Order: sequence, then C-alpha cells, then structure tokens
Amino acid sequence: HLLETWATPLEIAFEHRNYLPALLLFWPLAQLLASARVAAWMSGWGTVLVGGALLLFLSVNTVSRSALWGSPFHLAIAWAEENPLSERAQGYAAEAYVMFGMPQKAEQHMERALQKLPHSKPLVLGGMQVVCMTGERRDWVERTEQALEHGEVRGYFSLEALENILNLIERGYCDALQPQDVRRVAEALLRNPASYVWLGSNQAFTYLVGRASLMAGEPDAALAAFRRMVDVIPELDGVMQAAALMGASGYPREGLELLDYWQEVGKKRINMKGTGKSALLRKRHRKMMLDELQNMRMVLEADVRSLEEVKRHD
Repeated sequence: HLLETWATPLEIAFEHRNYLPALLLFWPLAQLLASARVAAWMSGWGTVLVGGALLLFLSVNTVSRSALWGSPFHLAIAWAEENPLSERAQGYAAEAYVMFGMPQKAEQHMERALQKLPHSKPLVLGGMQVVCMTGERRDWVERTEQALEHGEVRGYFSLEALENILNLIERGYCDALQPQDVRRVAEALLRNPASYVWLGSNQAFTYLVGRASLMAGEPDAALAAFRRMVDVIPELDGVMQAAALMGASGYPREGLELLDYWQEVGKKRINMKGTGKSALLRKRHRKMMLDELQNMRMVLEADVRSLEEVKRHD
C-alpha cells in the first residue's frame, strides 16, 4: 500500500498483482546477497554501503522513469522520437501538442513526420484537423486529397476524421476550412478503387458528401450524392436519415424526391427472401420501417406546404 500511494508517480507496472511475480525475479539477487561468501566479504559498514547504493540506484531509476510516465505530453513526444516510422506514434504526438495548446508545434511535427512517411493518410488527415486550430489553411486540403485518392483506404479512421472536421465547421470552430473542402477530400477517397472493397464505407463517405453539400447550401448536389448512396446500398435506414437531414436543413422538397427515388429504385433491390424465423423478423422490421417512412413523408409534405405558405405571404 505504501509503495502505491507514495509521492513518486509509479508506472502502471507497479500494481499489487505484479508484486508476487516480481519476487521471483529478485529472489536470485537476494540469495546472492545473503550467501555466506558475500556475507563474509560485506561485514559491518560494507553491508550498509552496498544496500544503500542498491536502494539509491533503484530509487533514482524509478523516479526518472516515473517522471516520464507521469507526464502524458513528454511520454507522447518520447514515443514519437523512439518510433519515427510509426503513424500512430506521430499522430499521438501531434494530438499532444494540440491538447497542450501548441497547434503550430503540432503542424511542424506533422511536416517532419510526413518527410519520413510521405504517403501516410492518418497524418495528412491529422494535418487537416490541425488547420482548424492554427487557422492557416496552407495546402493541407490538396495534400489530403492527393493522398486519399490512391492506395489503401482506412475507412473508419478516415470517416471519423472527416466527420470531426465537418462538426467543427458546423459549430463555427474551424474558420480556415469550408464544407466544400471536406467534400473534395471525401470525393477523392470515393475515386479510389480501394473504397469499393467495403461498400459500407463507400456508402458512409457518399453520405458525408451529401451532408457537406447541404452545409454549403447546395441541395441539388446533396440530392445527387444521396441518390448515389441508394445505388450503392439501398438501405431504408440510411435513406430516411438523409431525408430527415434534408428536411432539417430547410430542403424538404429534395427530401421527398429522395424518398421517391428509393421507392422507384432502391425498394426493388432489397432482398427479403428467406424462411423461418429470420424471414419473419425481416418482414416485421421492413413493415415498421415502411410505417416510419410514411410518417416522414407526411412531415416533409407538411414542411413543403409551410414553405409555400411563407412564400405566398412574402
């Protein structure tokens, strides 16, 4: 208990479940020090000096290591320095600079890391996110666009990064970038043949293009993107989410057009074949979704009538 609660911030390795196994590691050393030959050589002050020196050495080593472990910032920088070819380590170090209020340092770190990892997609996406902190666009959008257009696609990571940037823009925390910039990058990724390996990722990025277009005030471009999303995977859940987003953004008419497109094209491509309990569950789920679809259509139609009423009064 004293070891775990004293002033020095110990590494996680200093945990009570590790003490017993650690005893076996130091047992040979303890036997050596307690052997008759060593005991005869170390008599009186010799024992005190050797024991004190050993205790001092272990204490200094513990404090020096725990000083690094106890500082997340210095630990992140040390990790990046020891692993210059690790995308994860370099990205973590850049995040540490941002968290501790040094976005310019984060951008400089990204630049140095990209010299050794010129095709790293996580690093260029991280550079785009840093732009929101520095307020200086530079050429990060163009570099990210070029990087994502070729090579391996890291679907979840890229999607999460672009969604974070779009959320920052939407909340007014990223004046250096526009929704069109995120759309450009997402479209570049969709031009990458590797993005078609996993259709779910392709559909998610197509939805992101539509959302960015709505934020840019381009409902026609958003409707075209959402129609492509239906062509990839005609899932009613995604269609309803996109239609609801269009209605909430002030474009209920385009939302209705999307629902009509799904009724004409996407609905025919849904496979409801099967037998037994699984088929019954799918049919029940589909009926529930179709009921929700009808409710959404009624809401969007009401919004269209409200907009027309406002126009007549104007």
